[in-house]
Amino acid sequence: MKNSASRMLPAIGLVFLCAALADASTIFVSQDRSTSVSGEIHNANTGQTTTDQTSESAPDVSPFQSNVSVGVGGDGSLAFVRAIQNSVLEPDSISTDGSSFALLLVPTDSTAVTSYGVAMSNFDVTFELTGTAAFTLTGQLQCVFAGEAAATLTGPAGVVYDATATTETVLVDVAGTLIPGQYRLEVHALAEGTVPLDAPSGAFQALYEIELALQPTVSVQPASWAGVKSAYRSGPDRLPMGLAKARVRSGQPKRARKEKS
Repeated sequence: MKNSASRMLPAIGLVFLCAALADASTIFVSQDRSTSVSGEIHNANTGQTTTDQTSESAPDVSPFQSNVSVGVGGDGSLAFVRAIQNSVLEPDSISTDGSSFALLLVPTDSTAVTSYGVAMSNFDVTFELTGTAAFTLTGQLQCVFAGEAAATLTGPAGVVYDATATTETVLVDVAGTLIPGQYRLEVHALAEGTVPLDAPSGAFQALYEIELALQPTVSVQPASWAGVKSAYRSGPDRLPMGLAKARVRSGQPKRARKEKS
């Protein structure tokens, strides 16, 4: 039969593990992840407008994959728009990549027809850290054509990161430490335009790829000693029975054997 002392080692490990897990929690508070597109052809001479639109949203914190598009045509014109997003929410890694695209065309000899399109890939997640964590924020924001891609990370101490790309590529590479508290990571790609403005055709595109990696930094010892004392002392200054007996015996000299006469 195992005594109290033999049961103490695995239990101590459990106390240490519980303390570590308590300090390492990432709690997702809210999420708004979506893709949306809308296209429109308008003829000023006839007053006719043709539109189409669609969207998708993540229902919960499970992985979200979306690819939506619409194409609107009429009067020799075209409005084609598409939005894409792939995102995953995990306690130690929050990642998303997405894009938006709009292709707009009108007849070169028309002054009455306009083509409008907008595409948005939006990622907005709020989470809470119950303990301090080291972090890396990596990826890129890119505009192949006219468009906008942006990423922002804010927390209890203010802005951690904020960048917007409109005509260029922005490389994201930030590292540091996040204190306990509530954080919000916002990322989006927007493509929007109308033709004719200065030209009978236009292309708009923006892309993003962002990953936030979290590595909890845990101070285990103070919580563990308190847990050990609470779990293994049945009263003030008392150890489990098996350990108490072992201590008493270790302090007693061995009795000499009786020699047979």
